[in-house]
Amino acid sequence: GREAVRAGLAPQSHSMPTRALQPSAPPTSQPSATPTMSAPDGVIHSLKSPKLAKKESEALIQSQLMSPMTDDPSYCCNTLLNFVQTGILTPKEILKPLKVPLKKDAIHAQLTVVNILDGLMKHGTIGVRLEIAGKKWTDRISTAGQRTPLVGARVLQLLTHWKDTYSNEPVLNGLLNAAYERWSTNRVPA
Repeated sequence: GREAVRAGLAPQSHSMPTRALQPSAPPTSQPSATPTMSAPDGVIHSLKSPKLAKKESEALIQSQLMSPMTDDPSYCCNTLLNFVQTGILTPKEILKPLKVPLKKDAIHAQLTVVNILDGLMKHGTIGVRLEIAGKKWTDRISTAGQRTPLVGARVLQLLTHWKDTYSNEPVLNGLLNAAYERWSTNRVPA
């Protein structure tokens, strides 16, 4: 109710806007004491409270997981990355709400998580990319891919794409090549 509106967690529609967050203009008569971002849906995103940012990121991810597969996760990714770029949340903190759906949820949710991870890799900072390319996250997505052929095909596609895309970045390339090798040797044939 009112608490959710005050906390910036007002219910959102199931179709997520794909525009990036734009800084809201501070009032001209008096400077804003709390930095905020105004999203296309009119929700004010607090850039001051990590606790509110964590709750908002969890709610945003849940909303994306419940939306149709055709919904573009760009808005979700942009908001999560905004929290990292402003220093409010760490890459680990924005990824944490993705763990359970990737491990336990239905195929739709797993594919949505994989698509969110892809968006974070494409547009994220080096810290976000290193976190996703690390052994923990690549093993998580590989494990999800081994359970279901549809998810497995998407995981293989992403690992191959990421490996090729980041071939000029030595640390990322090393992590992604290792992840691809683990995937290739551990993969259960369809």
